[in-house]
Amino acid sequence: MQFQLLITSLLAAWRANGHTVGVDTYLRAMELLQKLPDDTPPEQLKTLLAPIVAADAEQQTAFYLLFDRQLPNWLARAAAQERQRMRLLSALLALLLVILSLVAWWAYQNTRLPVVPPPVAITDDTTGQKPTETTTKPSENPTPPNNNGTTPPPVADTLPYKPFRHIPDIGSLNLKEIPQFNVKYAFGDGIKTAMVLCLLALLAALGWWINRRKYRQTIQEIEAERQLKTQATELKRTPNDRPPFMWQFAWKGHKAVDAHDDLDEITPRLRSRSVGNNWQLDPARTIKATVRNAGRTTFQFRQPTQPDEFLLLIDMRSVNDHRARLFEAIYQHLRQNEVLIVRYYYRQDPRHCWNEQPESSITLADLHQRYPAHRLVVVGDAARLINPADGELAAWTAIFDQWRYRILLSTKPCAEWDADELQLSTQFRLVPASLQGLTDLVNTLGAEESSDLNQWRNRPDEDAAPIELPEQLKPATIMANLAAQFTEYTPAGTDQRLLCWLAATALSPVLHWDATRFFGEIVEQQDPRPKEPLLTPLNLQRLCRLPWFTEGRMPDNARKALLHWLKLEQPALLERLRGAWQQTLEENLAQLRQAAAEKGSPPFEETVAYEQLSLTMLVNDLALDDLRLNPLPPEQRAQLERDLHQLTEHHEPDVVALELLETANAREATATGTDHVWAKSADNNPKENDTVESTDYTINDKSIFASIEKNMIFVKGGTFTMGSPTTDPDRGSDEVQHEVTLSDFYMGKTVVTNAQFVAFLNEKGNKKEGGVTWINIEGSSGSEKCRIVSRDGKTFLVEKGYDNYPVIYISWYGAVAYCTWLSQKTGKKYRLPTEAEWEYAARGGVNWKDGYIYAGSNTLSNVAWYSGNALSQTCPVGKLMPNQLDLYDLSGNVWEWCSDWYDDYNPGTQKNPTGRERSGHRRVIRGGSWFNSMRNCRAAVRYCNSPILCINTIGFRLVRQ
Repeated sequence: MQFQLLITSLLAAWRANGHTVGVDTYLRAMELLQKLPDDTPPEQLKTLLAPIVAADAEQQTAFYLLFDRQLPNWLARAAAQERQRMRLLSALLALLLVILSLVAWWAYQNTRLPVVPPPVAITDDTTGQKPTETTTKPSENPTPPNNNGTTPPPVADTLPYKPFRHIPDIGSLNLKEIPQFNVKYAFGDGIKTAMVLCLLALLAALGWWINRRKYRQTIQEIEAERQLKTQATELKRTPNDRPPFMWQFAWKGHKAVDAHDDLDEITPRLRSRSVGNNWQLDPARTIKATVRNAGRTTFQFRQPTQPDEFLLLIDMRSVNDHRARLFEAIYQHLRQNEVLIVRYYYRQDPRHCWNEQPESSITLADLHQRYPAHRLVVVGDAARLINPADGELAAWTAIFDQWRYRILLSTKPCAEWDADELQLSTQFRLVPASLQGLTDLVNTLGAEESSDLNQWRNRPDEDAAPIELPEQLKPATIMANLAAQFTEYTPAGTDQRLLCWLAATALSPVLHWDATRFFGEIVEQQDPRPKEPLLTPLNLQRLCRLPWFTEGRMPDNARKALLHWLKLEQPALLERLRGAWQQTLEENLAQLRQAAAEKGSPPFEETVAYEQLSLTMLVNDLALDDLRLNPLPPEQRAQLERDLHQLTEHHEPDVVALELLETANAREATATGTDHVWAKSADNNPKENDTVESTDYTINDKSIFASIEKNMIFVKGGTFTMGSPTTDPDRGSDEVQHEVTLSDFYMGKTVVTNAQFVAFLNEKGNKKEGGVTWINIEGSSGSEKCRIVSRDGKTFLVEKGYDNYPVIYISWYGAVAYCTWLSQKTGKKYRLPTEAEWEYAARGGVNWKDGYIYAGSNTLSNVAWYSGNALSQTCPVGKLMPNQLDLYDLSGNVWEWCSDWYDDYNPGTQKNPTGRERSGHRRVIRGGSWFNSMRNCRAAVRYCNSPILCINTIGFRLVRQ
């Protein structure tokens, strides 16, 4: 019920906006609230509540906007209430601790041991008088006689005599007068013991509460980082994917996915029958047995058999998740062949499933009520089933125990199976989500235990093994790898149909499932020779080895490589593909217009989907014109190019549109002799030959020097342990721990920005050193380019909006030259940090014992721009949390040049180390970048590059004595 206030405020705001909110709306919302798990993320309420309050697409969009406005306010209030509650609980615990301490002290003061009474005076045995202090101390040994037989006179004891406690004979003792050991004296009637036990219990409860709070915070941080990474990935890959306005390719198709031999062995086994658990009376056998026993009734029973029934749960990450669609095709084939199977979808978390529409959600508990005797088959990586804090199964997974047969088809590559899969195997029969894994499952259908996981790690399925192709690879390298993976060599010759199919999918800017099937059928029809079918589950599984088909988008460099290969190697096929694609797109447009008219919705032309579809059609039409023997007239071609330019003003152009715009730009420039600005880069930022709004920074701008000096942070020197411990799972062999002592120094709060560096270029120019220029202003690799431009090589400008971004494409020599120039201009000694200074500052200086993995936190997304949240580009400096020294971006954004040559650490204790003398030809860089993973953004990680290297992931930071 934690979201009751949020839902109440949402419904009130919804009513205030003029929408109808009846009693039934409140009741349905409260019913939903009662069924939600306690750990439901509040962001999911948007899609769960929308079907309750919204009647159409327009209201759904309005509700989404309202929810996005209300959620931050509610989160802030909830956080404030939680902090207030924790402060109150802490105060109560502290008060109780003080009270118990006072009670314990009082009990201790009032239960001391009683004072022992003075010793009993003992009378003298001879005189009957009490001895006095003047009485001589009796000698224990008699004085021996002298030699003459006389006894010498006694020598008086000059010391005062003190009485001692004389213990009489046992028989004369009065035992009642001797203090005895008593629990009352030792423990104060048990009060002290009770107080001590209460105090220990209170301390134990306080320790448990603190540990539980830290545990919850850790879980929240891990979940927040996971959600941030997921949201950033979705934003990067499908920026316009917001329902219901995202255009989806629809194609009925002339043929379904051909099961061929892939499922022929599986299907009959799934139709088998198993013996039931209940016994039923067998009348026929009972009658026969009764007759044989001369009429004496003899009951006979039997166990009836029943067909196996299956409940299939498929992880559907997006509408274009081809692996999920493949299992949907398998499900449809099994249904057509009379296998008793029911299918539901879920998105990462199987506690919320849906059947045909995401709005019609159903919980796992409800699924068990409907299908208690079914064999449960879950398809997905099951990451949400593992508690990220301790690596154990999450507590809620106990709900799966209600099914007797539980099977997990894991989409995680077998080579990466680890302790998580070992935990999952205690709950499920675990097999890979491939045809080979499905076959193994069917062959051992009666088994309840999971098979040996090592057999899958040691015997990988080549048809399902993932293919990793980093996006920074050159198109030629990508094409060579793809040709090697998707070309088959048979006795009949080389079969490149699968490679052609893969290349054909590059025609679409988004990898739609129906479009993939459509292109596969065109490629299959292109070759009339009798061959094995192309549209089979096995071939679709092979395509899904590329992560593009589960993510729904192909990288630009891969699209360029595949389309270029088609144009050179298969021109006839490419022309046929584009022609059929254009015709089908036009049919899609007509169908969408008709559907909007029949539903009475706003015209399809007023939606974003129409502009997206129009852009795709226009790009394909222009590309098709380049392949025709009789191209379009120049006037018609020019009109299409103008339409394309107009559409790209509002939508991000894909790589094919960019090439067409650049061609049109070059043709226009040649015809008119002027620079025509139509072309755009892939990240919607102008290229060098565009009209670029920019900012000029000269040496007279004193604010540059003032900002540099203002941002220098004092770092108090000290001794710390440099490197990483052997227990760090990501530890590199060059991160050996050793003790380092450093003197005081100043370090820049942020890395050097474009605005700060361009002032240096405007005075000194962009000179060559080490064989390269200080900065490569022509740099334009991948999605990120240099934001400093120059028309004449003398005056340098910063593209507008990029003043506060890190300077990149900077060589080590350029960074050192900047430090030297700045020292001359200011009279202060600026330089690059040593590797030890950099790591010391990244770890928080004197606070290095905090032990953070990254610079300022153990949660990387709080302090760093990296591959999980940077959207494949550099980010403005100083926008995330600083570390303990108020230094920003020491982890992530850009690698940072250091002054040291790269080598193994010097052994033993070091003081102000500057690295070894020159060995090799590489300089140290530290910190990781926007392109790197979490491992490479650790404070201890070391990397190096040639000092002449100018790339888009390296910058530098200043240090001053």
